Amino acid sequence: MLREFFKFDLVYQLRQPLLWVCALVLGALAFGATSSDAVQIGGAIGNVNRNAPVVVVNLLGALSILSMFVVTIFIAGAVLRDSEVGISDMLFATPMRKLDYLAGRFGAGLVACLFIFGVIAIGMMIGPFMPWADAQRMGPFPAAAYLWGLGVLVIPNLLFIGALLMLLAASTRSMMLVYVGVMAFFVLWIIAGRFATDLDNELLSTLTDPFGIRALSRATRYYSAAETNTR
Repeated sequence: MLREFFKFDLVYQLRQPLLWVCALVLGALAFGATSSDAVQIGGAIGNVNRNAPVVVVNLLGALSILSMFVVTIFIAGAVLRDSEVGISDMLFATPMRKLDYLAGRFGAGLVACLFIFGVIAIGMMIGPFMPWADAQRMGPFPAAAYLWGLGVLVIPNLLFIGALLMLLAASTRSMMLVYVGVMAFFVLWIIAGRFATDLDNELLSTLTDPFGIRALSRATRYYSAAETNTR
């Protein structure tokens, strides 16, 4: 049953215009951030290459934080869809396993979110090659940085956020409470980040960041421009 739930929900997700709108909007943001100084996500990059490995990883990490709102739509929304139309009780009265139902919905939503990040990565890859981009600030294609950013930051963050929101959605059966939970989590994350301004609490701020962005920033903050362009 898990495979059937996954296939059905994935087809449903891919047919939703909202999925394509989110992919195009976020892909355009990533494209703009890597092709022009007019668009900045996650802070200014200074005089380093637009496609420097650290820049690529930082941008993917910053966009993975914004994915909280995307995950709310495509994972939490998938779990609550049947409740909103009033057929969830009827479904659970059948011999199906609830685990298969939830896992199938979660997997389909996760793949939908990964599709969006695939579009984001494509936008980031082609941005530095635009004619208006400064060719002198374009280094070798950082394939390892994309793999590292997606594998170490994006996918774990999507899994963490998705599991958290799916649990909240399945427990409350209220999309409004899910949105409240997302905003509360986001505010707490920002408050924890304020500790970073105090060197005595910097380690605490890093440890309380479930996304790994502050740990990455702490590890790379003393890189020179040459190191940023190559490491």
